[in-house]
Amino acid sequence: MSPHSYLRLFSRAGSFALQFAVAAGAVVIATSSSKEKLAFAQELGATHLINYKETPEWYKEVNRIVSYPIFTLLDDSNAL
Repeated sequence: MSPHSYLRLFSRAGSFALQFAVAAGAVVIATSSSKEKLAFAQELGATHLINYKETPEWYKEVNRIVSYPIFTLLDDSNAL
């Protein structure tokens, strides 16, 4: 992670990873089907929020936000 890196977090990605990425200067794109989880991600510093239930083609929204490769983190710990 470096400043201006992009990180996409799935809904179950840990809150620690989100905070670490924000502290490192990354632009965090949080995706979830839960409005509550997205609100929590925003409180922790996520820059962009995408509800993939409301936006079935969420990947197009990610591509609109990011013009170059991004890091993707999948953590199945259900921490967020």
